[in-house]
Amino acid sequence: MRSILSISALVAAASAHTIFQELWVNGVSQGHTTGIRVPNYDGPITDVTSNDVICNGGVNPLNTPLPSAVIDTAMTHHWQSQGHINSPFPSEHEPRTRKQAPSPALIRKLGEPHSDHLNPTNPRNPPTNSIPIQIPAGATVTAEWHHTLAGYSATDGDDPISASHKGPVIAYLAKVPDATAETVTGLSWFKIYADGLDGASGTWAVDKLIDNKGKVDFTIPKCIPAGNYLLRVEIIALHGASTYPGAQLYMECAQINVSGGTGTSVPSGVSFPGAYKTDDPGIVFNLYYPTPTAYTIPGPTVLTC
Repeated sequence: MRSILSISALVAAASAHTIFQELWVNGVSQGHTTGIRVPNYDGPITDVTSNDVICNGGVNPLNTPLPSAVIDTAMTHHWQSQGHINSPFPSEHEPRTRKQAPSPALIRKLGEPHSDHLNPTNPRNPPTNSIPIQIPAGATVTAEWHHTLAGYSATDGDDPISASHKGPVIAYLAKVPDATAETVTGLSWFKIYADGLDGASGTWAVDKLIDNKGKVDFTIPKCIPAGNYLLRVEIIALHGASTYPGAQLYMECAQINVSGGTGTSVPSGVSFPGAYKTDDPGIVFNLYYPTPTAYTIPGPTVLTC
């Protein structure tokens, strides 16, 4: 028992990080970070009562390439702050060339609270795109996650996410007048996809995500009204969830426009924050002992047309 608890505590201290950074529609990539509200913080949200659980704090577009010198300097300061003052970059954390990176004005200063730059109504966080991703109702969409914004890496053992970060993968939609509008508070979210634990095999949704190189497929319901939506895709990592706040929530939102929806279903939704409670069995969960055979995914049931 002691060894199990020790392993649990050790793993709970780790945050391998992951970012939803690419959306595919019927097998066609819409582009790296295109239409996705990618934050400048790739770590988890652990406070389910915070506005940060909506879209990982809001909009921080990564549209302006950063000079490699700026990235290297930022990484050097980061590792110095972690105690690696006279050490080279650890091999598993070497700076990578990002396909897209935030402009200097959007980089969080070291030591600055995450909630400052990641507030969903922060005026310093402008919308990512002026045109949402076009998706026909009934389409199969694929959310692609990776450990860093450099995308897929065959040499990164934590890509798309550490294998220790087991948990569910969930997708929500919220109908909005304008998917590119900055404010994301006060929306009504309904669940369109959820995958948790297969009790018979012990396989988690995150295990499947890793096997599929960071990709997960789901369908945009045919019965919803046409129009603009935010698509919120989420991973809940449970390696530290035996107490609250320990579950690590990773989420981003994509800006989409759904065409051809019948509108025969106008789903009632839930709010974020509010959909998850601090004592929900899907938020407080012991991943290690006893070996779980069932898991209750938090939030509402999945919409069926």
